[in-house]
Amino acid sequence: MKYFAIAFVLLLSTISAHARTPLVAVIGSQSGHLAYLQQDMFRAAQYGIDELNAKGGLLGKQIAIVNLDNRSDASFSTQMAGKAIAMDAVCVIGPMVSSHAVATARVLQEAGTPMIATTATAPQVTLVGDYIFRACFTDEFQGRALGYFMYRHLGIRHAAIMQQTNETYPASLAKAFAKGFISLGGKISIKEYYRAEQTDFATELDVIRHTDAEAIMIPGYAKEAAAIIAQARSMGITMPLVGGDAWGRRVHTMTSRQSLDNCYQLRHWHRSTSNDKSRMFLAGYEAIYGFMLQDVGALAYDCVQLFAAAVRKAGSFDREAIRDALQSVEIEGITGKIRFNANGDPVKPALILTYTDGKPTFYMILEP
Repeated sequence: MKYFAIAFVLLLSTISAHARTPLVAVIGSQSGHLAYLQQDMFRAAQYGIDELNAKGGLLGKQIAIVNLDNRSDASFSTQMAGKAIAMDAVCVIGPMVSSHAVATARVLQEAGTPMIATTATAPQVTLVGDYIFRACFTDEFQGRALGYFMYRHLGIRHAAIMQQTNETYPASLAKAFAKGFISLGGKISIKEYYRAEQTDFATELDVIRHTDAEAIMIPGYAKEAAAIIAQARSMGITMPLVGGDAWGRRVHTMTSRQSLDNCYQLRHWHRSTSNDKSRMFLAGYEAIYGFMLQDVGALAYDCVQLFAAAVRKAGSFDREAIRDALQSVEIEGITGKIRFNANGDPVKPALILTYTDGKPTFYMILEP
């Protein structure tokens, strides 16, 4: 009788687990200093799950979603990872910021819960372990892509770099750009440095224009990049100015229309892309939530599609099976065709934008 009771309890437990609604957790900043960047991530993930459920869900089940606020802090990211595990989440989407993603990944890797980061580009994120993936390309990839673009498509052979000091992102992007550019036969004429919050760049720009540089790579953030662009043009420097994803969508709002002529930027996604899936997503999303501000919304939606593809391929909501399936799925996402390499980093195209009448517009796609 005792063994029968134990067996019955185990059977009920198995039935309960089978009947449980699968849960996806989204971890990011709903409060704190980074919250203004991440609203689109939560909304787009919700939109993706709602779309799945409207079409019948996955494996005959509706999918639940929960948003977990890390308060723009890495330590709270760790706590939210623990909360996702306690809630029995089968997959985590996010976080957006690399330091938060690393903290989250360490907890989820140990628990064996798959995670797909959105815009966390630092190399160390996916190096945490084999349950950790990302939908965005890495700093290493975008640096090499920008080197290729400048050399092959702009015909530049001598480039200058203006790099912000004391920041990991500009340093890693500048390094990857220089490596890729030099490998093709290009030459770095000079590297100049500036500080965060610096407003006058005349000294650095004057040094650059007296070298043989034909273009300037600015691997920094929007505020300083916009100021550099404006001052370069006011000094009569008309050469191409090129930047990475951290220019974001704000550069064109922070400088004059004329200053942006002959400027180029690498992005994960932009509304002007000719991708049909992207246009359909954007129309549906904005009908519900209004104007989408950040690339992270597109990436969060693709995270949901990657999760769904993995579940279908695995035929299961088992976390290990989802992990295994993620390693071999391929989707046509709204940010391009995506598959993962052995590190859990995506093999996917990058988007190059230019500016027309001061507004960012599609220029070309760089395939990996």
